[in-house]
Amino acid sequence: IRFGATGSAGLVLSEKDEPAQFFALLELWARELNERLEKERGKSNDEIELRGSLPWVWTHYQGTDQYLSKSKPTKDNYKLLAKYVRDWSGRLGHPHVRRYGYEALEAFINGWRDAPYQRRAVQRFLSLLFKHAMRLRLRDDNPASAMGLETPKSKVVIWEDGATDFMVSVADAIGHPS
Repeated sequence: IRFGATGSAGLVLSEKDEPAQFFALLELWARELNERLEKERGKSNDEIELRGSLPWVWTHYQGTDQYLSKSKPTKDNYKLLAKYVRDWSGRLGHPHVRRYGYEALEAFINGWRDAPYQRRAVQRFLSLLFKHAMRLRLRDDNPASAMGLETPKSKVVIWEDGATDFMVSVADAIGHPS
């Protein structure tokens, strides 16, 4: 079997190839063809959104009432989290959402071990995307919902009057009155 845009140089498979190899190579060929077509249309790899990929699910979610009813600060936070997810998805070749497993999500989320609030935010955002993917019938489960991350406990610090007065004077001095 020969695949290729020109019919000459392309993907050549023999009868001895396993079906899994065939489909992996076919998917690779399709992605490369899609990238070539998108480049010809003037889109960069960062702008390409393959149907069913996390960036595609995010774009679709942005048109829903669930997203549109969110406050501006929430939308801004989602956009930042979407950038992290888009970058990660891009490094993986923007796979379809059904190809993500718990282990891959855990490895990605664990990149924020030193920032527990951000780590939890990334996990919740991924859970939101996979929940939306479930609504779109792109997958049957939500691997991000089973992470079991707890919200870090807030640390309450009570300032003494002198420290409060000092901070108010600093804020006044730099033009940010309290």
